[in-house]
Amino acid sequence: MVGDDRASRLYVSLKEKKAREIGFYFEKHLFPAGTKTEEIINLIKSFNDRSDIHGILVQLPLPAHVDASTVIANISTSKDADGFHEETIKKFLGGDEKSMPVFPQAIVEMIKESGVSFVNKKAVLVVNSVLFGSVLKKVLEKYGLVVRVVQSAEITKDTNLLKEADVVVTTIGKNGIITGDMVKQGSLIIDGGTSGLEGKTVGDIDVQSMENLDVILTPVPGGVGPITVACLLRNVVRLTGIAL
Repeated sequence: MVGDDRASRLYVSLKEKKAREIGFYFEKHLFPAGTKTEEIINLIKSFNDRSDIHGILVQLPLPAHVDASTVIANISTSKDADGFHEETIKKFLGGDEKSMPVFPQAIVEMIKESGVSFVNKKAVLVVNSVLFGSVLKKVLEKYGLVVRVVQSAEITKDTNLLKEADVVVTTIGKNGIITGDMVKQGSLIIDGGTSGLEGKTVGDIDVQSMENLDVILTPVPGGVGPITVACLLRNVVRLTGIAL
């Protein structure tokens, strides 16, 4: 992890806790926000060479000066725990379902569980990482959704961007940035953003403004996070070669 993003700290702590609970060996390396790309890559290469390490994950988003694609490209594909390496994505798009990236795995699981049909439905992804948004878009398009990726600044300028979306996925970590008047009745809203408010963990959705709407809304905390962690740990076990 690079920097001190609150949502990233929360997710890393959840991953560490659950990994240790089920008996994984776990290492955590925290870099200051100003760390150079080369230093991060050097650490990754050292993990690539270690036989006692089966999975490597770079916590996104990274600071603007760090090229996320270059960093992730240096992870050995045999240890790509998060599934964001370009070659891993190609394998998934080529038909290898087990290579699906972790966070998209969690989103797909939640859409399936909701009972909402994927095919030809419109989805809008509100993200703060270009790499993350592009990967999630590819995955959801594979399942038949028509996908648009937007940044948080765009929905602030144009509050109608989400009005036509049957599925909204938000991962930006800005408390209550999406309100009830911005979304469509009957939509599925997957809140993958986390931030702090008066000592509590909250999401990107203004829950109170959604109370009288006919929408399916995932909770924060306790929604996307635990499923993402479960998918991650399942991936690491798969990378060891142990049969599930």
